[in-house]
Amino acid sequence: AVFRNRLYLVVRGLNDGIWYNRMDDDEDWDGWVEVPGGGRTTGSPEAVTYGGLLWVFVRGTDNRIYYNRLNREGNWSGWAEVPGGGLTLSGPGAASFRGYLYLFVRGTDDRIYVNRLSPLGLWSGWSEVPGGGLTLAEPEAVVFRSELNLFVRGTDNGIYQNLLRQNLWSGWSEVPGQGRTPSGPAAASFRNLLWLVVRGTDDSI
Repeated sequence: AVFRNRLYLVVRGLNDGIWYNRMDDDEDWDGWVEVPGGGRTTGSPEAVTYGGLLWVFVRGTDNRIYYNRLNREGNWSGWAEVPGGGLTLSGPGAASFRGYLYLFVRGTDDRIYVNRLSPLGLWSGWSEVPGGGLTLAEPEAVVFRSELNLFVRGTDNGIYQNLLRQNLWSGWSEVPGQGRTPSGPAAASFRNLLWLVVRGTDDSI
């Protein structure tokens, strides 16, 4: 995620701790530092900028969903559970869209759930993303052309998309090309194009 004109990369360490590194305009990296607070994760962390803060979301070792926030002064808030009592079997996905922070997870029933944070700091609570989709990996969310694009790996290893336009979801449809993946997808908006990246069944990218 980009925060205060620096690129932040957040990973799960070999000790299951959450580590970050950041790059400046000169493409110099600071080096790896563990996110304070002693958090542990068994999945891929998610980083997103919202409300002037850098948010990091993780799946805890108890399968609950936790967050930590970095402010402009360089201080971390400490780990706290996302309200609503949600559980996940994979890392979360998140995106800032139309003034709200959207957080997506794979539930323990493999359904895809969303929790939304308002500008007033209130969480909506967990609800299923409409369409009846199922996934075996972490969801991926990205904003492109004023739409929130949600991508998942289906139970058939196909790659599926659900679009949020205004307040209505389009429903799940397979991304054209008959691609297959054994992992969660990654996506980004770059130079007016939407880029989708996956691990193929041959482990190529």
